[in-house]
Parts: sequence; C-alpha cells; structure tokens
Amino acid sequence: MKSDSLLAVDILASLHFMKSNEIMFVYRKDDVVHSKLVSIQDAKIAFDQHGSEDSGWLPEGVIRAGRNIRGDWVVYVAPPQVIEIVTDQNEKLIIPIPMSLFLGWEHRYYLWPLQGRKFDPSMQVFKAPYPNVYENGRICWGSHRPPKVTPSNIKNTWRLFFGTVFNNHIASNKTKSYAANALDLLRKLSMSKKKTFPTDELVWASRSVDACLENIFKCGGE
Repeated sequence: MKSDSLLAVDILASLHFMKSNEIMFVYRKDDVVHSKLVSIQDAKIAFDQHGSEDSGWLPEGVIRAGRNIRGDWVVYVAPPQVIEIVTDQNEKLIIPIPMSLFLGWEHRYYLWPLQGRKFDPSMQVFKAPYPNVYENGRICWGSHRPPKVTPSNIKNTWRLFFGTVFNNHIASNKTKSYAANALDLLRKLSMSKKKTFPTDELVWASRSVDACLENIFKCGGE
C-alpha cells in the first residue's frame, strides 16, 4: 500500500498498528507523504514530550486512579466505622462496617470488605456483607444512576451506596452465620450496638487486593 493512500489530504500524520505488533508512523512533509516503522517505546516518548497529565492532589482515601480501554477508574479505601442504613421495612440500623475497598470504573462500582484497619494491597478480599452487591462485587443500584467516577467524587458515591434503601435483593451467601440473608446479621449488630464488625463472619473472595482488581479489569467487571 502506498503511503499516499494512508493519509487523507487534511491530516498531517497518523499512527497505524500493524498485525506484526509494529507501529507505522505516516506523516506529511513538504507535501510528500512518508512512512516509517517506530517502536511502542518511541511512540510513548513522543506523546510524553508533547502532552502531560496531572491528577492533582488526590483526596484522602483515594489510593489509585487510572484509565484503560473501558474508561477511567478510581480505587477508594474507607476505614472501618459505624454508619446508619435504612431498609425497605422502614428500619434504621446503626451498624459497624469493616474497611471498604471501593472501585469506580466509569459508571460501574464495586465494593468489597477488608480485614484490619491499615490498608495493604496484599490483603485478602471478602464478599460485601450487604444486599444489592453481586457475586463479583459489582453494586446493583436499582433505579439510582451513580455519577461517572472521578477521584473527587468517589467518596460521595461510596456514601451514596450506604444511603440507598437496603432490601433482600442479592442478600444470600454474604456472611457465614446468616447465609440466607445478610440483613439479619446487620439487624443483630444494630440491636446489640456493636462498634466493630465481626470479621469472622466475612466470606472469602480473593487472595489479595491486587488479584481482585486484576480479575475485574481482565474479565470486564460485568
């Protein structure tokens, strides 16, 4: 294929990704179209020299942020704490919750608990002991439409999840003692005024935070 056919009249340059895993750089110089093969590293250096990206100061609790082919993502970690939730039975429950690992990926959000108080990416990951969270950690928002994730709004989106009305949807197999309905454990914790979540109730999900996130990104997170 001639280089002239690879570049439209109103385009100065383009990159073409070849089946050979090489990159062809096509460019116009003195009204003549040229082409040459460049390495991925050379292309990266060129982009780094002609543009920059700065996340700015990351908010407290935001530990990672990035972008991939399916959009922006942000990882937020919230410490163990006591919060209030509401159920569809008009109950107000004051409950302790474990440390939260919260992933936002465009408009999709995922939630898992962690044991302990100090975050480490090698920590084991567990299933969320709450209704409305699928097996892989993805949150079912019902009629709510969460915002697109950013480092500055992910904490409020985490709060939004706990501010929704909890029901029996996806409530089973989340805790050891109350496998039929995780809400029953939350009711018990509220009634007994517990200040810390019993982590021995958590059901294992992944060997580490890194492995958990890698699996979500690899499988698409649906």
